[in-house]
Amino acid sequence: MTQHGVMLGGGVIDANAPTQVASVKALCVHDSDLIVGGYFVGPAGGSLMVNNICGYDGMNWFAMGASADVYAVYSWDGVLYIGGPFGSINGDFIRKWVNNQWSTVGDNILLGVTNSFAVYDSILYAGGGV
Repeated sequence: MTQHGVMLGGGVIDANAPTQVASVKALCVHDSDLIVGGYFVGPAGGSLMVNNICGYDGMNWFAMGASADVYAVYSWDGVLYIGGPFGSINGDFIRKWVNNQWSTVGDNILLGVTNSFAVYDSILYAGGGV
């Protein structure tokens, strides 16, 4: 049997579901949780449905749904940031996790798909392209 999923810990994606396609693009630790971003839709560790991003607290998976693929995840200064092709969603390519929901970071921060983050000299930088 061909496996179509990505197994990580208790299982991000059900590897036995042949209609699912999964690709983990980025990982980071945020508030002691493992955050997994990429291109996937399906059950995580059982019946929990996830959409392109989810978290793992060491015991259980939890959904953090993003409506587009997630290419980068980064935790900095207590805030979780994601990057991806979100341009059709309010014209912004970066999101931040605030009060258990995604919000925009600001206007025209990056004019292309965000696929990396780094902090240098206490400033968060985003990289990507058109």
